[in-house]
Amino acid sequence: KDAVFYEAKQYIPVPIEEVRMSYVPIGFNEAKNAPRVLLVAAPLKIIDIYVAIAEMAALDVIAIETESVALGRAMYRATKQKHVVMLDFGANSTDMSIMLDGYLVFSQSISIGSDSLTQSIINKFNFEYKQAEEYKRNYGITESVLEGKIHQVLSPILESIMLEVSRGIEFYKNKTLAPAPTDYLLTGDGALLPGLSEYISKALHVNASISNPWINISIDSKFKDIIAKSGPSYSIAIGLALKDE
Repeated sequence: KDAVFYEAKQYIPVPIEEVRMSYVPIGFNEAKNAPRVLLVAAPLKIIDIYVAIAEMAALDVIAIETESVALGRAMYRATKQKHVVMLDFGANSTDMSIMLDGYLVFSQSISIGSDSLTQSIINKFNFEYKQAEEYKRNYGITESVLEGKIHQVLSPILESIMLEVSRGIEFYKNKTLAPAPTDYLLTGDGALLPGLSEYISKALHVNASISNPWINISIDSKFKDIIAKSGPSYSIAIGLALKDE
């Protein structure tokens, strides 16, 4: 533990006393004859905010965990895929994580999210936000609808995300000397964009599919319609719920 925290100083860009750190083993580095660990650090100021919110809601904080770790747990439980890229499409960012041998080994946040797609439709067609959101959710990146007009508007935004994903993959390959995963799991509300999995498969020459974190989880019948429409949106919440399983 002391050795891990000592080494952490070279990776964390703020004073150690200003963060809370933890780590989990992720295998063994044969070349260095040493264990591999995933180090997680969060600013104390951010942790204090979450704890204060929980206290105001009369909740007891059991643990605080990064989204990528929770997502990896949910995806591995659902798919058993050991080498995979996970793309979590949120409103303000797209988070990219990579699993190797069933362990989370790489994570980065891309500061472009689904709201950027909505805003591009607003700018092009002068729509109100609600109408732009409906067009995005109904037509997505599919080229064959509305003469491809929505596709043309959304493509530059998605191309920017794909560029950052490609850069992340190259960094991962250089650091781990492992081959790039060819399977991609798409999650988050933004993953439901029509045509997105096909677009990513073609753009990156990979096998992209929308994740289903609800595999082998019992669902009350009154919630099945909601889950069918927005299942990937709950991936991180499911991962958190599975933390001590």
